[in-house]
Amino acid sequence: MAEAVSFREEKVKKITTTLDSLPFCTDSEIEHQLETDSRRLPEGVTRRMIYRDIFVIAWPAMIELTLLSLASMVDLMMVGNLGPWAITAVGLASQPRMIFISILQSLNVGSTAYIARARGAEDRKLANSYLQQAMFFNFFFTIILGVAGYILSEQMIRAMGAPDAQTLYAGTQYLRIQCAGMLLYGVTMTISASLRGVGNTRTTMIYNVVANIVNIIANYFLIEGHLGFPRLEVLGASIATMIGQAAATVMAVFVIFRKRNYVFLEYRRDFRVRFDMIKDILVIGIPAMVEQLCIRFASLMFNRWIAQLGTLEYAAHQVCLNLQTMSMTNGVGFAHSATTLMGQSIGRRRPEMSQAYSRSCATLSLCVSVVLGVVFFMWGGAMSRWYTDDPVVIERCTELFVVVSVIQPFLALQFTVAGALRGAGDTKAVTAITFTTCIILRLILVYTAINVLHWGVVGAWWGMLGDQAARAILIWLRFTRGKWKKVFSRMIQESAE
Repeated sequence: MAEAVSFREEKVKKITTTLDSLPFCTDSEIEHQLETDSRRLPEGVTRRMIYRDIFVIAWPAMIELTLLSLASMVDLMMVGNLGPWAITAVGLASQPRMIFISILQSLNVGSTAYIARARGAEDRKLANSYLQQAMFFNFFFTIILGVAGYILSEQMIRAMGAPDAQTLYAGTQYLRIQCAGMLLYGVTMTISASLRGVGNTRTTMIYNVVANIVNIIANYFLIEGHLGFPRLEVLGASIATMIGQAAATVMAVFVIFRKRNYVFLEYRRDFRVRFDMIKDILVIGIPAMVEQLCIRFASLMFNRWIAQLGTLEYAAHQVCLNLQTMSMTNGVGFAHSATTLMGQSIGRRRPEMSQAYSRSCATLSLCVSVVLGVVFFMWGGAMSRWYTDDPVVIERCTELFVVVSVIQPFLALQFTVAGALRGAGDTKAVTAITFTTCIILRLILVYTAINVLHWGVVGAWWGMLGDQAARAILIWLRFTRGKWKKVFSRMIQESAE
């Protein structure tokens, strides 16, 4: 009786989209649409409705990611007051930290995809089962990851190419605190991925915004020791980040135990490990993880080679990288929409809607990227003054922002379309493309620019642009060839059996 009450639909808070008003396609209708490759929208569905659905999911995600990037900017600005060495220390520590975070985010891509399909099929019980299995797996995996990272922190900072003992010590302190709190990241990311699967990006936005505010306030107290707090410098910045993350985790756990949400954890229900569900999640998650590891390895080598150019060169690189990360919220925000709506369209058995959502996400993301490119081209140099007053760093940043402006459309396209492919489970192809462009092409171009042509940090960034452009084109070609539609063909086969 308790379980029946838990799943009463009239009491459930859920994000509705145009898909909820559409009937499930029959096998013959799916087969016809796949054969004709029709891009015509269903009767009664307009392009405006498609855009509305995309923005309902995308805007909270974009605000969340933008504010997260702003918090990171403020973090780096506050640390920057200590000197270029502090920016370098945080930058070096951020690379292995982001590798760990990327692994956790990637493994949860499978959770988002399968929960989205269950939401599209209106199977709430199945969605919650996938949430339970994801929480179980990620809980233990995150503990292992955090312990390993803590033990190897100094070795990782040293391997990153720390230029002096002060940077090595500060970077190690920063990374150890991050690894000690890795479980907080793991729990929050799993909950966030599940909420995104049902389109509830607004809730994840709220608790991550609170975390950013707490982080900035704690930065003020702990970095330079205001109002009687100890002056902890780089260590204080790391502790402040974890205090903010702890706030987000507490709020996320509170949300996921509320039964009125479409996905929730019910601690009184009998729990058993479902290896078939964990396998489903990992079939999508592991290739996505490998993809992110390729990106992070290339980024690690990229950062290491630039670090060898000197502290000032690396500081300029870190400033531009920080601002570019903020611009990536455009592509990532629309990618969240593409992944969620692709998964829900599959669950609803609507191939024409999955294609409409994906192409519209890409179009909107490209439009925003053009605006961002103009902003960086016109005012990028002035933005660098937010971080430092060193004239050499500012001059180098001004040159780098030309590359940042050109790279925007390629970032937007690859993020959004890759998000759609992940929602369809086509992660292996994206991984293969990423390996080819990121590990092979980028490293060759960047190494040549730095060590052969001696073009410095600016040449290295032009090399990275070559990787991003090639990746965007190849991912788009993968999507247009339509191999991701095989998931609908499998549906027909499964229903026939």
